[in-house]
Amino acid sequence: MINALTFDVEDWYQSTVDINAPIRDVVLKQTEKVLEILSEAKVHATFFVLGLVAEKFSHLIERTAAEGHEIATHGYKHQLIFTQTPSEFASDLKRSIVLLEDITGRRVIGHRAPDFSITEKSLWALDILCEQGIIYDSSIFPIKHRRYGINHCRRGIHYITSPAPETRLLVGKGFERENPRFSLQNGFLNTLIEFPLSTISLFGVNFPVCGGGYLRLMPYIATRAAIKKLSSEGMPTMIYMHPYEFDSQDLPTPIGNAKNLRLKFLRFNQNLNRNRSEMKLRKLLNDFKFVPIKDVLRCLRVN
Repeated sequence: MINALTFDVEDWYQSTVDINAPIRDVVLKQTEKVLEILSEAKVHATFFVLGLVAEKFSHLIERTAAEGHEIATHGYKHQLIFTQTPSEFASDLKRSIVLLEDITGRRVIGHRAPDFSITEKSLWALDILCEQGIIYDSSIFPIKHRRYGINHCRRGIHYITSPAPETRLLVGKGFERENPRFSLQNGFLNTLIEFPLSTISLFGVNFPVCGGGYLRLMPYIATRAAIKKLSSEGMPTMIYMHPYEFDSQDLPTPIGNAKNLRLKFLRFNQNLNRNRSEMKLRKLLNDFKFVPIKDVLRCLRVN
């Protein structure tokens, strides 16, 4: 079973603390570290790049694409989708797509929302993705979380179409075939593929695995078991990480927000086990086969 390896290229401070802050130079070093690890392992991945990062470090994005990695969009400014109007989101998305395509000379076909912010409040965004030529989305987390997630979303890769009463799924052992348990409010002009973030189902409850803090904090033996379980169900695993998780330096203390308990907790959480991120990634690359998302979809013969 092949699996998808992805990185969300952003600046932790700008994306988490102050959306109006400038992108820091440290993003360059962090992303170059990831590229070195992948080059050594001869593995390619999908990089969901924030427009602001691409704007400042166009040479980094050129290098990433030249080394054979897929470049997809993470939006322009890391603005949560459900805080935007449809027109604001459409403008942000288009700006990021045009920027990335101008830098790489390649079509952008993939999208991941900042903080997985396509929720039941913002399903209208899927229409806009189709209208702007996006082929696949990887924004929906099939879990119940206070900030994100659609708990009843299908766990497997699936097509989102309209107005058919059923959603066609990729052929493969273990892929759910029942009707969707939620309906989209708007009709789609095209077909969109959704590659949800990976979860395992235990006793009817979906648990997040294989990405971000869930990956950093879980023992590697548990991560490996989760990937094997997903494989036994016929589901490719979606790994997602951030270049800042590979920085040996602690994340900065938010300026002017030292007493903000939420930010203190986020910084504490993001610093946990970051010194083990490289080791875990190298183990994953040794134990499993990873490719960019576009190659997972190609191998599964999406048509």
